[in-house]
Amino acid sequence: MSFDLNELRAQRDRVREHLAWLDQQIKQADASTLPVPPPSPLSGATLAASQSKQAPPPPINPTPVGATTKIEPVIIDTDIPMEFSPGGFDGRTKAGCILSAVLIMALFLFLLFGLPSLLS
Repeated sequence: MSFDLNELRAQRDRVREHLAWLDQQIKQADASTLPVPPPSPLSGATLAASQSKQAPPPPINPTPVGATTKIEPVIIDTDIPMEFSPGGFDGRTKAGCILSAVLIMALFLFLLFGLPSLLS
């Protein structure tokens, strides 16, 4: 397969743009998540007593209020030529396929109609 050098460079640029967008989305996701505190080494009774004295924790909202994430669609060029010419196929291959299809059909018809009439 031979590709045009300009097409390959254009594809590489598109991949770089997509990777930059992915990095940006990952950074936004990391910034919006809050760190989880490590588990307390307290025993069950001490933990229950300490929790009863404390006020309940506020609910965790992973996205800030009023913040929206706008996802821009990725435009895919369909102008890339799809030129594929398989090599190595000649007339003998086509004839072999047709011959094998005819033989399989004949065997099927013989098993369906010929064999039952021979057995009866």
